[in-house]
Amino acid sequence: MKLFVSNRLMAENIEFKKSFVNPLIIASALFSLVAIFINIELDFGHVLKIIPYISLFVFSMLFFLARTGRGLEFSKWALVLITVTITNFLWYYNFGTHGPVLYLFVVLFSYLIFMLDGKQFLFVSILLILNILILFYVEYNNPTVVGKYPSVYSRIIDVYFGVFLYLFIMYVLMSQAKRNYISEFLKARRADQLKSSFLANMSHEIRTPLNAIVGFSNILAEEQLSDEERKQYVSIINSSNESLLRLVNDILDVSMIESDQLKIETKGCELKKIMRELEDMYKLKLKSSGIQRIQVFNTSPDQNYIVKADCERLKQVLINLLDNAIKYTEEGRIEFGYELEKKDVVFYVKDTGIGIKQSHIDYLFDRFYKIEDDKKKLYRGTGIGLYLTKKIVHLLNGNIWVDSEFGKGSQFYFTVPKVGMEVAEVKDVVAKSTVEVEEIVPEEGDKLKILIVEDQMSNQEYYKAILKDSPYKLIHAMNGLEGVEAFKRNRDVSLILMDIKMPVMDGFEALKEIRKIDKKVTVFALTAHAMSTDKQVCLNAGFNDYFSKPLNKEVLLKEIARIQK
Repeated sequence: MKLFVSNRLMAENIEFKKSFVNPLIIASALFSLVAIFINIELDFGHVLKIIPYISLFVFSMLFFLARTGRGLEFSKWALVLITVTITNFLWYYNFGTHGPVLYLFVVLFSYLIFMLDGKQFLFVSILLILNILILFYVEYNNPTVVGKYPSVYSRIIDVYFGVFLYLFIMYVLMSQAKRNYISEFLKARRADQLKSSFLANMSHEIRTPLNAIVGFSNILAEEQLSDEERKQYVSIINSSNESLLRLVNDILDVSMIESDQLKIETKGCELKKIMRELEDMYKLKLKSSGIQRIQVFNTSPDQNYIVKADCERLKQVLINLLDNAIKYTEEGRIEFGYELEKKDVVFYVKDTGIGIKQSHIDYLFDRFYKIEDDKKKLYRGTGIGLYLTKKIVHLLNGNIWVDSEFGKGSQFYFTVPKVGMEVAEVKDVVAKSTVEVEEIVPEEGDKLKILIVEDQMSNQEYYKAILKDSPYKLIHAMNGLEGVEAFKRNRDVSLILMDIKMPVMDGFEALKEIRKIDKKVTVFALTAHAMSTDKQVCLNAGFNDYFSKPLNKEVLLKEIARIQK
């Protein structure tokens, strides 16, 4: 069974290895440099003088190879093999157990403990032990093979200098290990604190809209309410639903990013259209919320540029930044748009809000990080919005950064590569389409027979309720098998609304059986699976369209009216 390792874990593993490999290569190079002078001073043989020069050259090459990270794995193993080889040469030419060379194996073994795991560590350790045993066997049976120091003086100097050099290398190794341990310990403690804060914020962010949904739903049951009050309460419930759904989607996206499952679907994105839609959406949002103190401006170029990117993810990033800007701006203006640079399209969202202290900027895009300086006002949020935004921008092959002055506002920037960018005609983007959806209902004479396949009775009742004023004949089935049988009995069904996860037979199996009977009937997938990849899975399976729950009434009616034509 293969273990899945995320890109983030791989990156962390590379950084961990670099933190040991690079310092030890430098220490080994310094060791070789000092050995050159010691061997010259003690007037050892030519071989002992040459070996440190070779070592210095090799370790210098390894350092330049390893510091970029690309040749790190090669450098790691090269350091082991070269050290073993040089140690064996030194053992022979540096008088075996009479000198300090054998202790180099102890240093090398300490290095192996940090750099190798599992079978790799076991295999190399066995080879190292066998190497030492062979050296022992050779010297034990023939002590004169390694020769002797030219004088007691040179032996004493060599051994003590060797000990100091080993102490230096062990200091480098252990201090780096200590530094890594303390760093990871502090990160873990901070992550634990942020996670606790996140869970507390999450509870608040879930309960707040739920409180409104449950509370106003109960109030709507009261008969003495006026029409105006009912409309107001329904509007609050819808707003709370959107808030809760956005939170759930963000959590799912973070989960997918953490497991490297979030896929980017690259296609041509009309920037003019996206910007105009966002401008209309936020102007309406501010107006419906009664916020008159903030103005939203789209300051993009007039040309309709088309860039290759994931349009939905691009909009998601802009929406996250615009929502943040509105949250932290009491009054003034919010400006958003994009500019063209040499290699990138640079998007921006600027506000005249409270700004960000410099001490927070370094952590602003960290997971679960949330600024809570102002005790007089509670700013809602979970601390995953900007983390998610940064990750999506990186998936789009861009970068994100912020400039801010506390008390004067913030400017968020992110880039998308210009590769394949085109200029197209400016098409009219009907503002009405982003503000309100025209409800088109077919006439009485053009009735559609709709089969609803859904195992939850509450959802069945919901679909019945939203279609009750429309001249559609509804047929209900509680699972996929019942849905197939119902379709066999009602071949004049024009539309099937199919849930995916059901008992007895799921939506995918039911679709296969229905396609065997009729390949042209329109089947919509209605599912609680709302991740970005789920839509493509449903379309690939043969569904005509995909809608995630909770279902928007206007969107469904519009699609039904479309197939009616």
